[in-house]
Amino acid sequence: MQFELVRYTKDKGPEWDQFVKDAWNGVFLFYRGFMDYHADRFTDHSLMAYSKGKLKAVLPANEKEGVLWSHQGLTYGGWVLGNRFSAIDLQDLFKEMEVYAAGHAIQGVEYKHKPFVFEKHANDADAWVLWNSGYELWRRDLSFYFDLKNHGASPGISAIGLISRAATTCVSIRRGMCINTWNWSTTIW
Repeated sequence: MQFELVRYTKDKGPEWDQFVKDAWNGVFLFYRGFMDYHADRFTDHSLMAYSKGKLKAVLPANEKEGVLWSHQGLTYGGWVLGNRFSAIDLQDLFKEMEVYAAGHAIQGVEYKHKPFVFEKHANDADAWVLWNSGYELWRRDLSFYFDLKNHGASPGISAIGLISRAATTCVSIRRGMCINTWNWSTTIW
């Protein structure tokens, strides 16, 4: 798939938000109202990827000192993808992002992988593409996700019991914590 990458501008806010809402891996952190809270601290350089005039992907991002960051104001990031987006399409999108970066005096990319637990369909395609494209994994954050709605299904174990036990052992449990956040980087030139 061929992509045209366009830098996000405020007039594209409604299109961005509708795309995130409909995407299979969009989350509330990627809505412009949430992201723009940081507008005074980060130089936004979010990208919108079009193919044949149709929006296919968005990347919450900022630029700092010649590096395109998968947005530093967010816990995690990564490409938000439309339906029927294959791993090969994603690989093409990363290549196009590197061409775009080189053409905009961006010397490197720092990409924060989004934990699959927050996606409608578990998928690690971007981790594969990053590895396959020679990106370097330089950091992996560890935290945990407990499905409080379904975790109490075992006899004698309830979500409340787990939370109480965790509190007495100084372990913090919050609904929706992530399993892993991966940070990848590459040098464009």
